[in-house]
Amino acid sequence: MAYVIERMRKRGVRYMAIYLDENGRYKSAGTYDTQERAQAIGDQHERHIRLRLAETSPADKATITVRTSVTSSSVSTRSSQTAR
Repeated sequence: MAYVIERMRKRGVRYMAIYLDENGRYKSAGTYDTQERAQAIGDQHERHIRLRLAETSPADKATITVRTSVTSSSVSTRSSQTAR
């Protein structure tokens, strides 16, 4: 479950989005100006993780390397940019 941490800074309040990754660890999804934006981003990260885990079989997960993951991410990013 994604949640938001309110942080006081010299220039005012900032909100840090926290989400649960595929390994069960909490991670930051960034710091934002509004609590609503931070919560939305945290929820988006968790949704992405759930969908990625659901569409990958356990056998495929065991063979995915960092290089494979980064390469497939950059290919999909490039193809979505050229489609615009």
